[in-house]
Amino acid sequence: MTDLSASDGAWHLPSMLFEPLFPDGRTLRTRRNPRPRWTLPNLGPGGCWAPGDWVTANSSGPLSVSGNGVLVMGVNDLAKWAHFGTVLAQVETDTDESATDGHRIVVRRARPVRLVPGWTDDAIRSWAFDCIDRAVRIHAPAALDAANLPRLSRRLREMDRISDSVAVRGAVDALERVTNREDFDSFTALGRAVDGAISAASYLAAPEIHAEDDDDEPDDDADDDEPDEAVATVTEEWLESRRLADEERAAKYAAKAARWACRMSAECVAMGTRSKSEEASYSELVEAALTAAVSVEYRFQSERLAEYVGL
Repeated sequence: MTDLSASDGAWHLPSMLFEPLFPDGRTLRTRRNPRPRWTLPNLGPGGCWAPGDWVTANSSGPLSVSGNGVLVMGVNDLAKWAHFGTVLAQVETDTDESATDGHRIVVRRARPVRLVPGWTDDAIRSWAFDCIDRAVRIHAPAALDAANLPRLSRRLREMDRISDSVAVRGAVDALERVTNREDFDSFTALGRAVDGAISAASYLAAPEIHAEDDDDEPDDDADDDEPDEAVATVTEEWLESRRLADEERAAKYAAKAARWACRMSAECVAMGTRSKSEEASYSELVEAALTAAVSVEYRFQSERLAEYVGL
């Protein structure tokens, strides 16, 4: 795909630009266009920010996302870069010269002017819980309703709002109870919707601690769809572990899995509402519906993240 340039009017550079960074100025990993270390802005005693140094494109040639330019992003792109253990720099550029491939933006040069104080691990975690909550209490139930399983759907919908890791653990247990049913097929759209919700929740679920077993055997009544009460604990050591290695991306991955659950739920609904006369154009209609559903979900995620971090 040919990059679009703001200079020819093909698109417009967002009014606010950002760059998520590690606290030492390192950029987050990307497979293309190696990114330099940034100098972070400093907050002076009077509350004013002293900007960091300018970061410049590798060459004076045409800007390209794949190889030449300083990668930055608008507020709507931040949901894909919400990593634990990072800071968010608001950046400025001294020219409108820029290019995009439709997903990422490069400019000729940019510098960080301030750090966004609301971009914290707690804010990112709370945002991820909201994404998981929608996957568990909205998207998975919608898929179950479409599959004519209203009782299972209702029990997920009626769960308390997911706002911490212990609640997420309970959601995982409830969803896995659904997948353990003999009549559950994980290879259907319904199965993928529920599995997407499980995947989203699993990234931030508290570790399960099994209590001492009672003398009584567990009740294996097949008609009992109520999830067992989750027994979990959250320690400071565990919370710290979420910031390390690949776990720094846990919130981002949870949001991505929630979008997948949304997509598969939309497919379940579309499959349940089609008629025989629509067979020929079914694929196109469904794909349009799925694309629209994921677009709405991503907009929700982007707007909610902006709210949490104060943008």
